[in-house]
Amino acid sequence: MSKIAKASLRKLIIPRREIYPAANGEETKSSMRHIIGQFDALISSHTESSSQGSRSISGYYPIKGEINVLPVLHHFLNKGWDIALPVIQKLHTPLKFYKWENMDKDKLVKGKYSIPSLDPKTSKELFPSILILPLVGFTKKCVRLGYGGGFYDQTIRELKKTGKPKLSIGFAYEFQKCESIPYEESDEILDAVITNEQVYLKGPTPQIQYPMY
Repeated sequence: MSKIAKASLRKLIIPRREIYPAANGEETKSSMRHIIGQFDALISSHTESSSQGSRSISGYYPIKGEINVLPVLHHFLNKGWDIALPVIQKLHTPLKFYKWENMDKDKLVKGKYSIPSLDPKTSKELFPSILILPLVGFTKKCVRLGYGGGFYDQTIRELKKTGKPKLSIGFAYEFQKCESIPYEESDEILDAVITNEQVYLKGPTPQIQYPMY
């Protein structure tokens, strides 16, 4: 039942996101300043004790109308942070992250699912302290609806074993907020979600919705 409900939500949200004006290059400067400011404020208290050289953020290259985080990444690149992009290795395995040197688009290659990515053979692997995640939908308590591959859920669990990430933050448009999303034991709740309008912080773990037979 949970998988059917999640699939239905994806069918509703993704087409709307793909035609959303902001997703087609019409994001206002004021909206982007708001997003950068909220993100900056959110992570500052978690990184005050970090040395300059150890600070790294993993973002994503936006596809299918995902909210554009590249200006956010550029902002932190200019502040001396290392910027990473995720690379899909194979199905049912955690993502790996590689340093995107100077955010040079010439270094990008076509990865799995045709997502712009980095070549692991020529890029340095990083273990980011901050994760920025794309998402399809979310709740006000930061339950995330992704594309269904489970990559980020597995990745967050693996990174937690190393003491990272300090924060996992989803980026979305306000209209992607859902009243509820079925929560399963394998789902990782985000620390926060930032939209073009406001910030949502992690709430209590929802009750697991077990399959009905």
